[in-house]
Amino acid sequence: MQNRQFSRQLLHCRMFGYPFANCLAGCCANLNFKMRSIHKTTAKSSPSINHPNSNISIHLNWWELRRPVVLTFNRWDEERKRWREFQASGKKRVATGWNKGDGMWLLVTISLLSAATSTPQNLTLPICPEQCICLSQTQVMCNNGGLVDIPIKYLPPTVEQLSLSKNDFPVIRSEAFAGLRALKRLSMDGNAISALRPFAFRGLPRLKELSIQHSTLDTIAQFTFAGLQNITSILLGHNRIKRIEGYAFAGTSNIKHLRLNNNPMQTIETNAFSGLSNVDHLVFPSGIKNIEIDAFSGLVSVNTIKLAFMDLSTMKRYTFRGLLHVNVLSIQESDLGVLEYGAFEGLSYVGLLNMFNNKIDAIREFNVSYNNSVKAIRFHGNHLLENPNPEAVIIEGVTRLVVTANHFPCDCKARGIADGPFGNATSGDFLERNFCISPMEVRGRRMKDMEKDFSKGCDAKIVSGQGPGELAAKASHVSARSLLFSIILINVTLTLFYS
Repeated sequence: MQNRQFSRQLLHCRMFGYPFANCLAGCCANLNFKMRSIHKTTAKSSPSINHPNSNISIHLNWWELRRPVVLTFNRWDEERKRWREFQASGKKRVATGWNKGDGMWLLVTISLLSAATSTPQNLTLPICPEQCICLSQTQVMCNNGGLVDIPIKYLPPTVEQLSLSKNDFPVIRSEAFAGLRALKRLSMDGNAISALRPFAFRGLPRLKELSIQHSTLDTIAQFTFAGLQNITSILLGHNRIKRIEGYAFAGTSNIKHLRLNNNPMQTIETNAFSGLSNVDHLVFPSGIKNIEIDAFSGLVSVNTIKLAFMDLSTMKRYTFRGLLHVNVLSIQESDLGVLEYGAFEGLSYVGLLNMFNNKIDAIREFNVSYNNSVKAIRFHGNHLLENPNPEAVIIEGVTRLVVTANHFPCDCKARGIADGPFGNATSGDFLERNFCISPMEVRGRRMKDMEKDFSKGCDAKIVSGQGPGELAAKASHVSARSLLFSIILINVTLTLFYS
């Protein structure tokens, strides 16, 4: 049984590309075969081979090979006896023991060194949890171990890479990894984690990469990742996260990659990302239904924000307030509902604003002014169910404006859109490169082909700003007035007739 277990662990380790020496040492540690290297010394006292439950004074010396030694768990006393016999005979060679029936054998090439002093050194052996494989004192794998708690007391304090995937951790308590100050990479994928307590990762000053994916985690509480000053990557994809509370990332100022893809999150709460002052890529899950005011406040500098596959009823005022510097802001493949007044108010700098393939019910205001300092806008492939009033579109200070492959209603307001900021795009002829979405009989045709029909049935006020609703209201008002006049005329006629 032990033989099969050892072979399986050794093969698994080698498949991951680790050196053979590291795999062998890790598998030995996993089977409680404790080995420790000691330095050469010059004393005349003889070395000792101790019981495996105590210190083992053997030295892995790969360049001074004498003769292979086969050591087994149940032969230490016999080996010690043989060693003493060889020492007494004065022979300079190493004893060997070989018994295929003794169970698990480990072939280790070693040489025994003489100790320096009359009293052997009392050395502390490396430790390794029983459910783990310690590839070295810096690499530990505790995958599929059935752990229900972090084995913090049995992990080497020098560990730098720790994998705790596919275990049974229900909750990660506060400061759960305290003492592992050298830890740089931590993976906790595939666990049944339901909650992360505030300051769960405090005490890890060197942690760079953290992955918690494919778990049952549903909420990121306040201050969960607080204090991770040097973290550069947090992967939270493929979980059940529905909510990220405000200030969950407080103090994590150096994150480069934050991935929240494939989570059922529906609301981006106010100040949810406050403290992320320098982010490279921020990727949100699909299905967002509500973005609260100041949801992005505190994001001082972001390279790329991607918002895709949202289902919004409205994009509120101050949605993006607090974003001080964004190189690329992409809003794409979403139902944006109504763009309210001041939706982009509060943006300080945007290198490129992308709006791709969205459905927009109405635009109350599309105001990108000098204060927003937006350098370029790409408005492409969007479907607008209602044309905005010409005065509602304000674009200032933009050096490059691309408006192509969009679908606008070809109604009375279309001329006002073509003559406004969208029509002055640097991408070329607006009417030539955009299409009609309505009326139904002209859907999909180029707006250029319908230019002559824009003003049919519309008076000057409608063309300059009134839409179909205003036109219907006016027609209704005229009809009511005509009906009243007709009734009065009939009454007068009857009165004169009978008089």
